[in-house]
Amino acid sequence: MVDSDDRSPTAAVATQGGARVVVAPPLPPGWVGKPWALQHGLEAASGAVLATLDADTRPRPGLFAALARELDDGADLVTAGTRFVCETAGERLLHPAMLATLVYRFGPAG
Repeated sequence: MVDSDDRSPTAAVATQGGARVVVAPPLPPGWVGKPWALQHGLEAASGAVLATLDADTRPRPGLFAALARELDDGADLVTAGTRFVCETAGERLLHPAMLATLVYRFGPAG
């Protein structure tokens, strides 16, 4: 689990659940939060399989086991879109708009 200046109890909950917590250094100029956290998670990873998950998503039980079965069956890469938990009307309106405008705010990848 990468803690990138998260003010929520996520890191403590992850630690209690047995996860290793990697603390990302302060965000440098030119970086934004999620890619910075992903970079540090990738650098700290040591296994053959890497799974990423945002703190505001709630995967259904069995999701990662199902993805692992696909890898066991010969897939080179598997991905899944999890359900976002938007608890307020404002979140339900803003979340899709934020995703749709990422390229306009930050430019295309690469």
